[in-house]
Amino acid sequence: MAMSRSTLGMLYDSLKAGTISRREFINRASATGIGAGAAVFMANAAVISAAGGSKNGFAVYPGQDGTPSASPVEGAPSNHEAGMEGRTRGEGGELRLIQWQAATTANAHTGTGTKDFLAGQPVQEPLLNYLPDGSLFAQLAAEVPAVENGLLAEDLSTVTFNLKEGVMWSDGEPFTANDVVFTWQWVTNPDNAAVSAGPWEIVESIEAVDDLTAQVTFTQPSAAWFEPFAGGTVGPILPAHKFD
Repeated sequence: MAMSRSTLGMLYDSLKAGTISRREFINRASATGIGAGAAVFMANAAVISAAGGSKNGFAVYPGQDGTPSASPVEGAPSNHEAGMEGRTRGEGGELRLIQWQAATTANAHTGTGTKDFLAGQPVQEPLLNYLPDGSLFAQLAAEVPAVENGLLAEDLSTVTFNLKEGVMWSDGEPFTANDVVFTWQWVTNPDNAAVSAGPWEIVESIEAVDDLTAQVTFTQPSAAWFEPFAGGTVGPILPAHKFD
């Protein structure tokens, strides 16, 4: 264990000094056993710290050019708008997914493999998602929480998500904070055997403050606070009204 800490410290110093890339740090740090989430967290901290960044260094993410942003979402792309200029929703016709094996389910939380995750991602979305370099951008959330915007506690014990306005489920029902609360309850219910349950276990409670605000409290301060709510395999939000 002492060897792992020493190796991790040297990797961190090398990243801050610019002698290894952020991607190389994440790959090599993950191999020490700390986990990908913690490696991304440390990489973000090193980038900000090396640039003389924010007061805790942990809640600000690189912009598109790789330099630290004053805001965690400054310059971040939105996958909803990319490539959709001049287009109308639904006008593209039928979408066909051709893959090596038929999907069993489109619910990522009960998926049994990549075939299911690929089928689910066009119809299920998380609050946050990952850019290729591992940094975050807002998907169903209106913005990425950060200490600087007041949505992430400095001790990483709570986080507040402001949700995008006007988002509708395919049946026309509005997407609300109640869906976020329900997803946490459903995923962590052992009766549902959700394959995504592990990352959600750091959540102690989620409160729907209002229709567009969800406040999360963790069981303990969490460096990987974003993990349950990000990505297409762990973070997709379920429609509460469809599950009655």
